[in-house]
Amino acid sequence: MGNSKQRKQAQREREKAFDIKRVEVPLSTTEREMLAEGCEFRGGYTATEYIATLIRRDYERIREAKETLGNCQYCDHPLPQGCKRQHKGHKDCFHTIEARKLSL
Repeated sequence: MGNSKQRKQAQREREKAFDIKRVEVPLSTTEREMLAEGCEFRGGYTATEYIATLIRRDYERIREAKETLGNCQYCDHPLPQGCKRQHKGHKDCFHTIEARKLSL
């Protein structure tokens, strides 16, 4: 029983040292099944490892996309935020032309 308490205390200390915060995410049955399959396919990841890996990979993709976006050709504001959709509908506005592609 002492080992269990010691392991839990060590885990809490690691989490505190790395400023780890727990996040609860509601998932449907289908999403939980997809998560389990993804964990298994990726070599036995835990759900935490798998989700953290997905977040890191998506963040890398976001950074790459931001680097290539530049500024809106209509309002010249940095993308993807640009004018915050004030000019959406204008034929040259980023939010009219390209914004939907980023949400995929």
